[in-house]
Amino acid sequence: MNKILPIILVVLLSSNLFAERVSVHVYEMLLTERGLSHYRSLPDDMKFRIMCIDGYRYLFTSKGVTQMKENYKGKYRHLECPLTASNGIE
Repeated sequence: MNKILPIILVVLLSSNLFAERVSVHVYEMLLTERGLSHYRSLPDDMKFRIMCIDGYRYLFTSKGVTQMKENYKGKYRHLECPLTASNGIE
């Protein structure tokens, strides 16, 4: 037992040293003034946020998260968004 613990620690620490670190681009998409007026009138359980994560849109609601898709010529494709926020917010 005394030999197993150091081996486990060495494996765990060495795996963290060689793990790849990738930056993730995340920002919230803002509503237009017209959309914001409709959003404020929604009940709390129907309110939502749209976040861009690495160039794809995700819909965050009180029930969970869904990746947004559109039906394009009978096929579903993921909705894309710019990798960087146009207004400088990230």
